Amino acid sequence: MIVRVHDLYFGIDELILSLADAVKLKMFGKVYVFHAKKEGGNIKLPFYIVKCRKCDAYFLDHPHEPDGYFLCPLCERKGDLSIEKEA
Repeated sequence: MIVRVHDLYFGIDELILSLADAVKLKMFGKVYVFHAKKEGGNIKLPFYIVKCRKCDAYFLDHPHEPDGYFLCPLCERKGDLSIEKEA
C-alpha cells in the first residue's frame, strides 16, 4: 500500500507499507516506520505514519514529550495516540 504523507522533517511524499502495516494503520491510526535523527539532532527518534482524527490526513511524526502525542502539520491538532496504546 502506498500512503501519501505530509512530512516536515525529511521531505518524504509517499511511503510504501506492507499489508500488515497497512492493517495496523487502519486499526490503530498509526504505524511505526523507522528511526532517524532530525536535522541538528543527536539522537535517533522513532517515526510513525499517523492519521489525523480531525482532518483525516496522514502525516509523518515522532512522539512528542512528555505524553507521546503526535502533532498534525496541517491542522496542528495534538493527537492523543500515545505509543503505549499500540498492540
